[in-house]
Amino acid sequence: MREPAPLNLHVPPAVTPDRYLYPGPAVLFVHTMTSPEPRTLAVLCYDNALRLLTLEGAEAKLSMVDFDYLPSVIGGQLSNVEPNPGQHVVAYLQSRRLVLYNLAAKTHKDYRVIDDTNMEEVAVMGAFASLDPPVVITQVEDTTHYDDGYVEARLISCEIGDSGAVRRGALDLDHDAEKGADWGAGRGLVAAFKGGFLGIFDSFLNPQFNHPLGQALRDAFEERKALRFAGLRFHPARDVVVFGLLEKDRDGSRDFSLFQADFRGAAVAIEPICRIEDVGTLTLGSFSPTGEWMFFCAGDEGQTYYFVYHLFAGSPPLPLGPFPSPKSAHFAQNPLSLVVLDDDLEVVCAFPLPSPQGA
Repeated sequence: MREPAPLNLHVPPAVTPDRYLYPGPAVLFVHTMTSPEPRTLAVLCYDNALRLLTLEGAEAKLSMVDFDYLPSVIGGQLSNVEPNPGQHVVAYLQSRRLVLYNLAAKTHKDYRVIDDTNMEEVAVMGAFASLDPPVVITQVEDTTHYDDGYVEARLISCEIGDSGAVRRGALDLDHDAEKGADWGAGRGLVAAFKGGFLGIFDSFLNPQFNHPLGQALRDAFEERKALRFAGLRFHPARDVVVFGLLEKDRDGSRDFSLFQADFRGAAVAIEPICRIEDVGTLTLGSFSPTGEWMFFCAGDEGQTYYFVYHLFAGSPPLPLGPFPSPKSAHFAQNPLSLVVLDDDLEVVCAFPLPSPQGA
């Protein structure tokens, strides 16, 4: 496995963004999501409304989609679920339920992935392991033993259909597992790290002991003498997974490496992306709707540095610069861009990206 090249955080942005002022106070934007509509993001707002944030000309505009379609549109813990499961559909978790909203029809469906009797449990992150049939994997935090000094974490698998959300499996993670750092789901698989071991499971969380991807990821972990995984993201349309490794931790100053694994055949090919040194955090973002880009960010001394990476070009990640207080980042399409919202600056920055190639 080749050594990843170091990535310099402190370089000028490789792409000049289009900048827009917030079209309202920062508190308005409770939760943002990727939208299938051109140059837009979907936004859940504090007045229990779903709106579209559209970047049009020199102005960012908000337009109403729907309001009060749930008893509390913005209540509880909100988190995204990717990839979006339909052409006009956005998906998100709200504490114990999965919400699917069709922007074209202005209709929604919601499914209980956690029963309301389990008040100590809350969903903090989700991903579709499969879209046909739709199977969602949800990371659950259980505070039953909070007074004992720890929070339990587990994955649950639910098949979504006419009968609602039918639980198909469960898998315990390490106590106090970081949100989204120890697992990933997609392509009918789930990869999960627990107790120093990376396992591969099917979408119902049944172990796949002999899957070549599992052995390849474990070999990479051992070769790099890593401490733990720092995110695993499955490509929505190809047998590709991007994964991060935490390799050193010196009282919060950490070194990470990023890799890309192609598991189309029996032999898994792993290629380095970059190495990031002396930072506090590394967060892997989503893939672009067109499939060839993904983004990630590194946090260091009160700044969050964003990068985009073309999975199939063989070139290093492109720096997009730092943000002091980013709320969220999502890809927008037609034209393709990465959109970052920053609450301190009260700006929306859209970084245009080249047209799809090789995706």
